[in-house]
Amino acid sequence: MSASGATVRAAAAAVAVLGTARTDLVAALAGVPGPRADETVAMLGECGALTAGGDVHPAARTALLAPGDGRRTAELHARAALLLSDAGRPAEQVARHLMEVPGIPQPWMAAVLCDAATAAEQRGAFALAAGYLHRALDTTPEDDRLRLRLAVALAQTDPLAAVPMFRAALALAADPADRARIAVECAMACLAVPLAPTHRAELAEALERALDGPDGDWGPRLRWQVRTALLVTGRGRASAVATVPVPRATAFTVARDDTANVQEQALAALRAALAGHSRELAVAAARRAVAAAGPSCPGWPLITAAAALALADETDAATAALDRAVRGAGPWSRTLARTGRALVLHRAGAVAEAEATVRAAIEDFGAAGSDACLTAPRAVLAAVLVDRGEAHRAEALLADADRSEAGGTGLEEQLFLLARGRARWAHGDADAALHLLRACGRVQYDAGVANPVFAPWWADSCLVLAAVRRPTEGRVLAEYGADLAARWGTARALGLAALASGAVTPGRAGLDRLAEAVHLLAASPARAEHARAEFGLGRALLLAGDPAGAREHLRTATALAGGCGALALARAARRLLITAGGRMPEVATSAADLLTGAELRVAGLAVDGASNRQIARTLFVTVRTVESHLTSVYRKLGVTRRDGLAPALDGARRGAVRAAEEPPPAGGPTG
Repeated sequence: MSASGATVRAAAAAVAVLGTARTDLVAALAGVPGPRADETVAMLGECGALTAGGDVHPAARTALLAPGDGRRTAELHARAALLLSDAGRPAEQVARHLMEVPGIPQPWMAAVLCDAATAAEQRGAFALAAGYLHRALDTTPEDDRLRLRLAVALAQTDPLAAVPMFRAALALAADPADRARIAVECAMACLAVPLAPTHRAELAEALERALDGPDGDWGPRLRWQVRTALLVTGRGRASAVATVPVPRATAFTVARDDTANVQEQALAALRAALAGHSRELAVAAARRAVAAAGPSCPGWPLITAAAALALADETDAATAALDRAVRGAGPWSRTLARTGRALVLHRAGAVAEAEATVRAAIEDFGAAGSDACLTAPRAVLAAVLVDRGEAHRAEALLADADRSEAGGTGLEEQLFLLARGRARWAHGDADAALHLLRACGRVQYDAGVANPVFAPWWADSCLVLAAVRRPTEGRVLAEYGADLAARWGTARALGLAALASGAVTPGRAGLDRLAEAVHLLAASPARAEHARAEFGLGRALLLAGDPAGAREHLRTATALAGGCGALALARAARRLLITAGGRMPEVATSAADLLTGAELRVAGLAVDGASNRQIARTLFVTVRTVESHLTSVYRKLGVTRRDGLAPALDGARRGAVRAAEEPPPAGGPTG
């Protein structure tokens, strides 16, 4: 090859390695004169190897590099990294080349890789950040803080791969405060990840040692963070967890995109919510966490803050926070956020949308991760299926989850046991249902969770005991729930307490409590529970010899439950309504069946992306008519926003198809 040809080849290889046609950089990297670099770039442009912006097409880049000469290419990447670093180029541009250089990075390279990881984290690219940190860790494998940072980044995309990193960071940390911080980060970042018993024991030991030791110079703030982690994992000692006060609002500073600050506030919110201490404090801390969270924030603080908001009846704020977590997180955090969103939707009575959302969560992560991580999504889906009258499918789903690898969190276990208990009761097996609900209560008590609405096993137990004519056994549980509800103070909590008490209280006093439950739950986001209260009051009035009063409430229960998609309750209410002398059409098997023809046409155009004005022109109606139809559609499908229409309609249609293919077996009493 001539000298001229070798020069062109060197310049072309430099262009391929750099990925750009900037001739000053090309000349410096290839060691050729500037004019020759200009000629090479012009030639590459003429043959179509460059984009309009001067970047190299990926296919052309491979062809321009010497085939089989990996060593030469690695040397070019190393020189390119140094060249770009000296030129002050962004850290990620430099790091892209360092990732192609084999061997242990030099100290300056490790620093650039860490800076590049920071830049990637700031825009939510946690998979890239993990790659940079992996290489940086090769220089100082004993650096527990760097290993912790890598574990946090991995937890966003591959939580099972993050676990050994967290364990290694714990083993390397000598300072008790550092160990406590690592244990808290692991507990929260790996929410619902199935850990082996030995790994779970290591984590619990690190958390509990932080409680046993003196505060030292790390103060009470880390101590209550540890207790929050124990609440979440279900390893807390109830008395110890409950007695530590949560810091007041004045203890916090608000700094935008300060990850440590956001995590502190999210943990404070969850601690207050799960312990049932203060609704006002939980909401304030959660709102500050959401407001301060930026793109670099991991997914779990937003999910944690959303959980506190949802428990406090702040449904819209919780959904908005979870939507942000879905958009900015990796696969695992996205699955958790979607699962949380489905749980919020289900408890707000949007059963069809909840089903579509949690199925998307399962399908998304099921294709990319361990099936054993899906116990929590399956528990939420099972609860939805029970409400839709498909208890046999719910039990099959829970049986699969029960056989998967153990080791989830205490919160996950409570949701799982509650769903299993409800499924058993839907089959009419009161004894098994009560056994599972009490097991849920034991897990909840042992962990120190005292929020009355997180997993309201006590309220379900009262309803089961009332239905099988054992109300005396339920009165202690009703009093227990009433105490928790009075402290938490939301309309949902107080309404559930009134419903449970009314179900197990005889005579006029019981009727008054059920009427109070109807009033309270009507003012809450809990539409399905409002329907359940209307059903309970209607049933009690019928038994008391007041069929006219019973018909009013049973008709409302049927309409409410049908509109939510809670078909099992709707059918039970309709049957009782007919017994009371009322009339009502057969309950639709799909929430979509509740829509009128005009509503279906409007919903279909909205799903296709048409604006209200465009829909009005298409259907020759006014914009106000379109708005009225959409409002009715939202109510019937249980959605709150336009982008929820498509999944709600899809979920409703799937439910109708399943119902037609395989009718559910006869179940036990509902309510």
